[in-house]
Amino acid sequence: MEVFSSYSSDSSVALISSWSLIPCDFDVAVRTSFSMGAAILYDSNGAIFRAWTESFETTDPLIGEAAAARLALSKLADLKLSSLLFQGDSASVMECILLSQLQGSSASKLFSWKIASLILSLHPFLLSIPFFYPSKIP
Repeated sequence: MEVFSSYSSDSSVALISSWSLIPCDFDVAVRTSFSMGAAILYDSNGAIFRAWTESFETTDPLIGEAAAARLALSKLADLKLSSLLFQGDSASVMECILLSQLQGSSASKLFSWKIASLILSLHPFLLSIPFFYPSKIP
């Protein structure tokens, strides 16, 4: 099986710059000895604009979801986006991201100890996107 660490569609450059709210989904697949995180950024037509994957040395779904969020935000920071709809399916991770966005490091006492350091590492990325909208998806 071939695993791509990133994907880029150059034909979408004009489409993404003219759209106000850019959606990005992230998720993790947990296996018996590792996890695989993925992040997908879409253009205004719903086509994949960029995609990234990374393997994590954890089998804990909560840690994997938080690591996938970090993967997504670290890659998105390079694109210098002005608005982002950031979507994940872990209610716990999305709640922690929202709390971090609103309260900064003072919210860390509300995070699970398993993901507190990962969530705190996201804060600089959150600050770099002027209009950041976290959303929990089913």
